[in-house]
Amino acid sequence: MKYGFIGCGNMGSALAGALSRITTDIAVCDRNPEKAKALAEKYKLQATDLQEVCESCERIFLAIKPQGLDKLADDIYDIIVKNRPVIITMLAGVNTATVGRLFSEELPVIRIMPNTPVGVGEGVVLYCGNAFADEALINDFLNDMQFAGSLIKLDEELIDAGCAVSGCGPAYMYMMADAVAAAGEKCGIERNTAVRLAALTMLGSARMMLESEKSPEQLKTDVCSPGGSTIEGVKVLKNASFKDTVSSAVEAAYRRNRELGGN
Repeated sequence: MKYGFIGCGNMGSALAGALSRITTDIAVCDRNPEKAKALAEKYKLQATDLQEVCESCERIFLAIKPQGLDKLADDIYDIIVKNRPVIITMLAGVNTATVGRLFSEELPVIRIMPNTPVGVGEGVVLYCGNAFADEALINDFLNDMQFAGSLIKLDEELIDAGCAVSGCGPAYMYMMADAVAAAGEKCGIERNTAVRLAALTMLGSARMMLESEKSPEQLKTDVCSPGGSTIEGVKVLKNASFKDTVSSAVEAAYRRNRELGGN
């Protein structure tokens, strides 16, 4: 098999789904075999066990929690050293050097940090590779992952910070949308309509940011007519230290990423 997934949680499943649009030469396994079976049936993949994934797959996604890496390495070390697959790790805070130390210093390792919108093909996937992941390998991987969304290369020392922005960011966006929708509901709009309005507004605003040469601050100013309604709402957010609060959330996530990696 070309690809294998160890772990079929939300992120692993989303990435397997995106990858399946290019190839179904994918084997999946999970501590809960029923999860792997359900994922395999959904995308016409092969559900198997941990040993088979490690023995038969050329490229293996580590789609588990960082806390489980040491035990996993103990369980599969001999097979990995023998077969030398490419390891694709998405473990928060865990760098390529750590993966190399656990398996083999000369093993090709690609580190990615995706976010949940990969499930609808609109994700952000940050990536980098170690010295043994050559350009041809990286380019082939990027081609296979094209339906996940935007793939953005970052220096590895910035991956933890990038994760705090794009990896954790959807949670902040959902909280904002929920707050806007709840206020709309309070003002008389039906709940589902209010949620749709909030989501479409975020979608359009994001497109404006990507396609405009203006800064986010300038785009915000463009919406705020003097003496109008928008500026009144913006005043409330400023008085509540909205920008500082969001920045603190991103910084807290960054610190936790560093902690997970033992930094």
